[in-house]
Amino acid sequence: MVMLGAALDPLAELRVHVFALNGDFDAYAPRLSRYHKGATAEHVELAAAHLHELYDEVGRREQRLADLGAKKLTRAIAEQHEDMRPIVVLFSECHELFGKSEDAAGLAVDVVKRGRKTGVILGFDTQSARANAIPSEVVENVGVNGCFSVKTWRSNDGFLGDGSFAAGIRATDLRFNVDRGTMVATGVSDELFEIVRTFFIKVDDDAGWDAATEVIERAMGQLAPGTRREGQAAPLLIETDRDLLDDTAEVLGTTTERIPAGDLLGALRKHAPKWKPYRDLTVPKLVEALTAEGVKVARTGNRNLIDPATVRDVRARRSTADLDE
Repeated sequence: MVMLGAALDPLAELRVHVFALNGDFDAYAPRLSRYHKGATAEHVELAAAHLHELYDEVGRREQRLADLGAKKLTRAIAEQHEDMRPIVVLFSECHELFGKSEDAAGLAVDVVKRGRKTGVILGFDTQSARANAIPSEVVENVGVNGCFSVKTWRSNDGFLGDGSFAAGIRATDLRFNVDRGTMVATGVSDELFEIVRTFFIKVDDDAGWDAATEVIERAMGQLAPGTRREGQAAPLLIETDRDLLDDTAEVLGTTTERIPAGDLLGALRKHAPKWKPYRDLTVPKLVEALTAEGVKVARTGNRNLIDPATVRDVRARRSTADLDE
């Protein structure tokens, strides 16, 4: 329902990740600049990479707004500058993402916090009633929370925020099936909470008909020039390989001073923030990996020191060996 409403905004770019193989958003496909389905490990990795990309996009937009002399994105700015169009991204059945990706929750929180002023909007939904289906740090930072009927206060607080049940914000009072389509929502008004009656978008699976199709057709006809649609967003790329020696040489640059292994590890993570092996590295593992590459790591006191000259020599010898082969 929210995404269908967003589809009618001629300036908004829409993207959807569904961590299931259902067709809930198939009718939306022409309007979506990105659309991915499935609960595979590959999709989880792709979605995490998307969150990394959105984090970088928020940073770019912050700088762009500063250059324009603005503190936040306005509709007038979005109309004038195609690179500042709102981006709305839905992660449906998101418990699959958060349950399988170590980085997703932290990235989501960072994007949610900083995305408000820059027009990068994230949405998360799940049918799982587990209290931790959506991480608490995400629940506490989103602007709007909604919860249909649940049975326990733990599930209630898992979706509406810690302490909600005690404060009288209770989706446990909603009756299963009887209150179908009714949710308890916070953040939609100045009231502590609201009881919201949602509208079901009719679907006929036998006939292959989805009422959303007609709305999407109307939305496509009123898109503003420059608002990206199906196939117009750059494809998400997942790094499959990096060279530790090359990356080490690049981050060391022209320096001649020996660098502590811990500082090098931080530089590598900053150099390739999406590369999970660097995020998983520890100082001992980095020392072990460099030693395996032929780089001798000096030990002084309780510090491991890497000599840039040694890294360059080893890299040069490897390049020569490759030519000989």
